[in-house]
Formats: sequence, structure tokens, C-alpha cells
Amino acid sequence: MNWRAVALLLLCGGLVSTVLTLTTSPQSQSSPSLIDAVPDSPCQSPPQFKVAYQGVPHANVPQGNGFDFLSVSWVEAVVCTSGTLSVTAHGNTVAGSSPILHVVLNGHQLASESFTRQRTVDIQIPQPGRLILAYLNDFYLADVRVALLNDVEFKGDQCSGFQISVSEATGGQWYPEARLATLVTQVPIVFEPCGQGLLSLNLTGRKGKGAFPRIRFSQNSHIKKELDTSDQAINVQIPLENSPLTVTLINPYGKTLEDRNLYVSDLSWRQKR
Repeated sequence: MNWRAVALLLLCGGLVSTVLTLTTSPQSQSSPSLIDAVPDSPCQSPPQFKVAYQGVPHANVPQGNGFDFLSVSWVEAVVCTSGTLSVTAHGNTVAGSSPILHVVLNGHQLASESFTRQRTVDIQIPQPGRLILAYLNDFYLADVRVALLNDVEFKGDQCSGFQISVSEATGGQWYPEARLATLVTQVPIVFEPCGQGLLSLNLTGRKGKGAFPRIRFSQNSHIKKELDTSDQAINVQIPLENSPLTVTLINPYGKTLEDRNLYVSDLSWRQKR
């Protein structure tokens, strides 16, 4: 799981602990139903599986004839006939539990298989229909330093409005409706005002390795402000010129402590004769 996904889950889950613990399920992430969804493609023989749902970006990565399930996600195919699905997979046991693959046909569970060492299981598919392979018992534990810029507002002397650029490399995200930005890596956020004016925001942070994020605001190669965050909001007001402002997390830290994943290396199909 990447740090951008960590920041997203941290915000969406409302987690406030220093060490981030994620035990995810499709219900907690407002995922679509495994039962109610209708296939949007005709059947194929042999079945062609594709990623149908992932709770966070890059949660499911196709690999050759299989998939890496890195967070809550599922793949699906529409099968034309009955047959046997062979699944070769392995996984890592975390917090006393191994990853589980659920096999669902037309809304009914056919099998539930846990994987540690690599093994192959044969699953009988009794009829045509929508076949789903779902990984739902994801677990992720990380210690991550995250800065949050809340209530971002700019009042220009002769204009109003701004643009903000939060690239994937920042590990963060910009949520325009909430006027909230997050920073996880040392790659800066770039704030572009419409002209001269005053930038106002509330700054908070989440500890990582016992320390809060330290943030630097720079414009035209000059440091405008540099300060440590805390779990209490700090109001920041910075007069800006008509040029880009960079906002940088200068002490990033992120360490994965535990991560349960499921690696399906091969899916093969034998049609019933």
C-alpha cells in the first residue's frame, strides 16, 4: 500500500491514533455490493477476470495470469458454462490471520480459502453466471507522519481564487470541497494565488516515530514561515506575492509495520465436459 492510500484511509476512517491500524472491509469503505451488481460484459470462455472493485488506489494489481490483492478488492468474470477454477496463491499471516479468498457465483458464496504458503485449490463452478474472487480481510499497520492543511483560503488584494497542485509523489491529496490538503512525503504542494493577497489555513499533524511533521512555506526561494505541527490546530496566515508558494514537509517519516496481502499467481479454467 502506498502512502497516498494511507493518508486517504486515515482521513476517511477518522483515525486519530499515532500508529495507524487499518482492518478494512468493503462495508467500512462504502463499497458496492457483491450480490446486487450486474455484470456489464458478455460471458467469455475461458473466463477473463478483471478488477471490479478496489477500496483504495492500486489495491489490486494484475500480474500475468493472476492478481496481487494488496488491500480490499475483488476481480470478476462472467462464465459461460459450469467448470473447475484452479487458483494458485500464497499470502502472509498478520495479526494471527491469513488472507482469505472468497469465491462468489451469482451472489452465493461457493468457497472461502485461506492462503499462507503457495498452494493450488480446485473450485467447482456449478453453473454459468457472474463469478467474483474477493479479498476482504485486509490488515495494515503503519507508523506515518502526516501533515494536514485545513480550511485553506486565499483573499487577494484585487482578485479571488487560487490553484493548488498536489502530485501523487507528495503522498497526499487535495480535497477542494473540504478545502483540505495532506502531505506525507518531502515532495511539496504548490499553491498558485491569483495575485497578491493573504493565505490563511489551519495546520495540524499526526505523529510518526514520536515526532510531529515540520512544515516549510517558501516563495521566490525565500522561506516565508517554518513551524512544527501538533494535534491542535495552528492558524497560519502568510502574505503572498503573485507567484507560486511551495509547502514542504521537511521531516517525512513512514514505516510499514504489518501488511496482510494475497498474491494469486495463476487462475486456470477447465470447462465441464
